[in-house]
Amino acid sequence: MRASLPTVLFVCLALGCGKKGPPLPDMPLAKIAEASAPSSPGLQNPREFVLDAAASQIGFVGANFTGEQQGHFSKFSGSAQIEGSDLSKVSANVKIDVDSVQTGADGLTKHLKSADFFDVANHPTATFNSTRIVPGAERGRTHTVSGIFDLRGVKKEITFPATIAVTGDRATLDAKFLLDRQPFGVSHKGATDNLIRDAVVINLALVGVASKTSQ
Repeated sequence: MRASLPTVLFVCLALGCGKKGPPLPDMPLAKIAEASAPSSPGLQNPREFVLDAAASQIGFVGANFTGEQQGHFSKFSGSAQIEGSDLSKVSANVKIDVDSVQTGADGLTKHLKSADFFDVANHPTATFNSTRIVPGAERGRTHTVSGIFDLRGVKKEITFPATIAVTGDRATLDAKFLLDRQPFGVSHKGATDNLIRDAVVINLALVGVASKTSQ
């Protein structure tokens, strides 16, 4: 006996047929392109700002049909070279200890470290190295940031809007955007009746402090 069309539609709604997780939140989606060679911002006499991990946050939010899962990394480092007040002349880098991922749920944290997601055993670190930073961005942000993101050994150039400011000996970057995990090989779909969204919300609140040698 053939199933009726209403029955097929009901099953598809229940099991998420043809879907890629729950609807996207209203925020920018980072552009992803093939990795390009970093271009020099032409720094002449830059100041170095060292990332203050205790005052910074690198967080994310994943979602499936039954809810959201928040997480963050507790260990990371980085620095930025900034030429005066010209924020288009910035060279920045961040290194993340992926094994430091935390979610508040032991089972989920362990799963995220597995080959289904971050594959920490083979790829213990993730890095970001800026390629260019230009003034102007969507959603009221001050700049558009591009850089090479290396996750699970896959290097892609990502571009996203951010708010960047330098006040005295303190530099800050704040950004919130969506990043598609699939191009980086993070392709675990979740349960057939509870699919995981491909796009992950990235929350960045980074604080850099001028090093003593460049003050």
